[in-house]
Amino acid sequence: MPFLVRTAFVAAAVAAVASAPPVVQPPPPPDAAVSFTPYAAARPVVEVLRPDLLPEPLRGLTPDAREAAWPGWVEGRDQAIRARLAQGDDDTIVNFLLYGAAFTGAPRPTPPQVAQLARDDGVLPELIVTRIDDFIDGLAAPAANERLRFADSVLARKGFDADTDAGREELRSFLAAEVRRVP
Repeated sequence: MPFLVRTAFVAAAVAAVASAPPVVQPPPPPDAAVSFTPYAAARPVVEVLRPDLLPEPLRGLTPDAREAAWPGWVEGRDQAIRARLAQGDDDTIVNFLLYGAAFTGAPRPTPPQVAQLARDDGVLPELIVTRIDDFIDGLAAPAANERLRFADSVLARKGFDADTDAGREELRSFLAAEVRRVP
């Protein structure tokens, strides 16, 4: 194939791939059934691993004992990972609350102000109280703000509702505790 033809062919292929819409698989619905890899499917990989590469709870077990322990280990790992992801969502919300600008006119806190949040004297600086209130107002009317919509969906899964007075108070308490925890 001549060089120019090959170059044109490659350029056309690259252009076709680059112009194709990305394939994004949406996350499963929250009520989707979770299924775990059965040990029978994992056995070929697990059995060839060096013992020091096996997860600690599965090390030193006989093959039968490992197979019996597998479902509990897999479920435990799943729960730990999901908890870590949920904690990451909470941390993201706190960072957005502290440093975001789209929902408030209040300035961002300085590093010394953030360091003060870890003190457990029960009093939050007025700046943080203002940012929490503005954040809750933003949650009640997120419009096209993707970050506020994300925060609202995470907090709604936890049972918070920024549209009611009681929900706003619960959110205020939760967010006050969270800003103390994260720094």
